[in-house]
Amino acid sequence: MQPIMKKWLSAFAVVSIAFLVWWKLPNQSASAQALTANTGPGYINPLTATNLEQWKALIPELHKTPGFKISVYWDMDLGYLHKWVPITMKENGQTIVYKVDFADISFTHGTNVMEAELHSPNMNIEETRQLGLGLCAMFGLQTNDFLAWCDKVGNHWMDEPLYANGNGHYSFQTRQTFDNQRPWYINFMIIPNR
Repeated sequence: MQPIMKKWLSAFAVVSIAFLVWWKLPNQSASAQALTANTGPGYINPLTATNLEQWKALIPELHKTPGFKISVYWDMDLGYLHKWVPITMKENGQTIVYKVDFADISFTHGTNVMEAELHSPNMNIEETRQLGLGLCAMFGLQTNDFLAWCDKVGNHWMDEPLYANGNGHYSFQTRQTFDNQRPWYINFMIIPNR
């Protein structure tokens, strides 16, 4: 092999390895993001957000997904970057700062929200339990079945049942991540009053 070719291959290998390490390691700035309740001037509660402009203010990374005729979808996916967007939800005297790893907001052809799905980052069972209990408290949902589910499944996701709870306008479901260390995420859904 020619010396110049060896140099290029070596340089390519180093850059490739550096990229793979960067891509696989969690982003430290994401894990260090402050989880303070954003309720100051300009605060928008995602539970009452009804139009596209409000959702774009909550999640600036939203982008339109092309190709749908009945409704319009706007998505945000930062999970592959190990980042998330904190949004502050307030209801019934409770406040939760929800980390959004992926969002899918559907609108009618106007700008009215039909449904919002907010995925949390991947979590272990303790993080899932904490967020799920907070959501149950916020919406006045019973916790017995959720706690029993947490105790049953733990961090073992293979062939385990999932959990869902809600009240018609707000609901959450546990989903599997296929990651043995952080096997769960919560899909929180908002269906506004029509």
